[in-house]
Amino acid sequence: MSIRINIDRMVLDGLPFSQGEGRLVQAAFEAELSRLISKGGLSPELHRAGEVRSVPAGVVQIVQGEGPRAAGKRIAGTVYSGLGHGRI
Repeated sequence: MSIRINIDRMVLDGLPFSQGEGRLVQAAFEAELSRLISKGGLSPELHRAGEVRSVPAGVVQIVQGEGPRAAGKRIAGTVYSGLGHGRI
């Protein structure tokens, strides 16, 4: 089975990272989301849905002093909660 996810836009307002660190957030996000989907799969609803316009990811709390990689992983976990646990 092949899964393809395209994220057209993800807005991350207020993160305390530079543009270069933003790339680290993105790389960590992509790696962690891939890992979570590989490990836990997706909700049955998403398998039947085909294209999904948006994912109700909710609010992500970034811990003060948290680095860009840890922030990317935390964001991926929140997005995965919308993909992997039947919230669509």
